Amino acid sequence: MAQMQNSQSVALQLEKVRDKLPLLYERDDILLTMIQQRGDVERVSSRNMRLPLQIRPGGKAGLANMDGGDLGRGSGTVYDVAQVTPVFFRHAVEITKLVEYASNAPEKAIENAAKREVKNAMAQFRAFLDKVMQTNGNGVLGTISSIASSTFTMAKPPGSVLVHLDRLVVINARAAIRGERGVATSPQSILSAARLRWIQFPRAPARTT
Repeated sequence: MAQMQNSQSVALQLEKVRDKLPLLYERDDILLTMIQQRGDVERVSSRNMRLPLQIRPGGKAGLANMDGGDLGRGSGTVYDVAQVTPVFFRHAVEITKLVEYASNAPEKAIENAAKREVKNAMAQFRAFLDKVMQTNGNGVLGTISSIASSTFTMAKPPGSVLVHLDRLVVINARAAIRGERGVATSPQSILSAARLRWIQFPRAPARTT
């Protein structure tokens, strides 16, 4: 009779699963953290908040004749006011009950998927807010300079650094001209990590070609 081979004993072998779960995508919130650490937070109503600003220096410095010379005229500091409109953001996450049941004990999974998803959601939401704060205030994440099938090239700066996978984005390729609302879709992949210029969709959204 032939010797016992590995295929005959596979059913007895344990499957080793590494209990560490590394993060393999960018999720920084550096700007948001810097602003929050200042502690300069105001509670507001639904009305615009007024922000007085000192925007331009005043005074005219120069040489002067202290022996009866004319000191000349001066000027003053210029002030202005900005208004901030309160807005609301949300971050939607969905899991099924089976996901919770299948991972709610160490014997079942290396992590409790439900608890970890809440933790991931909060971190990803902070990254979203960080990216929105790097826009000019209108939520525009970038400008598409060219389209090749389902691959969109974005102009630099900022390229595609403010877009992440599976994030719902609205493409206004021709909407501004036609007065349309634009097309909502989610990127499938971010291409060329070195240049960070291209995003790819499962298929080219309507009215963008």
